Amino acid sequence: MPEKRLLASLHQEGETCFGPTLDSANILILEPRHDAPFGSQQLIRIYMEQLFLLMLRDNRADRIASPRRQLLTDEKDQEELLGRITRFMQAHLDGSLDFEAIRSEFSMSATGLKNFFAFRTGMGVIQYYQRLRIDEARRLLRVGSMNITEISEHLGYSSIHIFSRQFKRLMHISPTEYLKSIHYIPL
Repeated sequence: MPEKRLLASLHQEGETCFGPTLDSANILILEPRHDAPFGSQQLIRIYMEQLFLLMLRDNRADRIASPRRQLLTDEKDQEELLGRITRFMQAHLDGSLDFEAIRSEFSMSATGLKNFFAFRTGMGVIQYYQRLRIDEARRLLRVGSMNITEISEHLGYSSIHIFSRQFKRLMHISPTEYLKSIHYIPL
């Protein structure tokens, strides 16, 4: 294995340049020996770069050798993460969530979360959350146990007007018209 040879060369050059006490925990700064051969620090750097490049090549070869399996695993992991985030949002349909709360709950960067949702759902995080809230409003309207004002309050909207506006923007029909449409019985 070339990696083992490089490690051996790296160790030998390190002892030549810095002395045999490299493994001491008391050493805070490495100082080259006064009689170190010319270019020994440069050789250490070259050996480390070679080792790093070989390790990168091996890692890439592993990924290229089984891309199908890795893609399926990534797909499964992504689907599972989307399910967890969706369940979290559904548990907080009262309007208490914002982008930062979701990002923080799943320890994701803002960019990572935005890109993930754009790729997996075709929409933004908050847009997806608003859609879930309106879907719940539609369900509650179909059940008929609450009126529109109660549903608006239940889902955490500050006013029925804001709720109605968002409902109409997403459904292209007002909550009242939706309610009438589900109770319409043709003659």
